[in-house]
Amino acid sequence: MDSDADIKSKIRTQLSNKRTFLSWVRTGIALMGFGFVIAKFEIFLHILAKTTPGDSVVSGEVMIVLGVITIIYGLYEFLDGEKEISNNSYKDRRIEAITFAFIIIAMAILLTLFIV
Repeated sequence: MDSDADIKSKIRTQLSNKRTFLSWVRTGIALMGFGFVIAKFEIFLHILAKTTPGDSVVSGEVMIVLGVITIIYGLYEFLDGEKEISNNSYKDRRIEAITFAFIIIAMAILLTLFIV
């Protein structure tokens, strides 16, 4: 049977995992909101100038997609963490973190090149 200290430690770990997931969600929502603002502002400027929207609308859409990808990755991390907590195990996620970072960096570089 688990001791009281073990149960409290597991609860702290689960709550920490949930806080981390909420941070991923908050970051994804911020990226999506920023993308929405970029796209809407570009459309607003083109309505005033009576021209067609340009590259900023696409940039805004890319930011929205980045936000969705961030939330999906956060959900993956959360579910995997919950499984590890319940199994009292630990899996090194270095490969997943590096892959996610490179995907985000590549999309940011492409977005920068697209804007400039």
